[in-house]
Amino acid sequence: MRYHSRFFYWVCRFIKYFFLFSFGLAVFCVIASLFEAANFALLVLHLIKDLWFRLALGSLISLGLAAVIESIG
Repeated sequence: MRYHSRFFYWVCRFIKYFFLFSFGLAVFCVIASLFEAANFALLVLHLIKDLWFRLALGSLISLGLAAVIESIG
């Protein structure tokens, strides 16, 4: 049985929990808008908009790097 490197393992875990957190945040914003707190939901989305894009891009680049390291080793 072949095991993955620690880097690949932790990158995959980060991506999994990052997208679960993003889904939870989207559900939170929908619920907040249903309870007429749309201004608060928009404030939260505005604050994390750029951060989310950078983290998503970084996680996908890290996954590509981890896959390259896996194929070499």
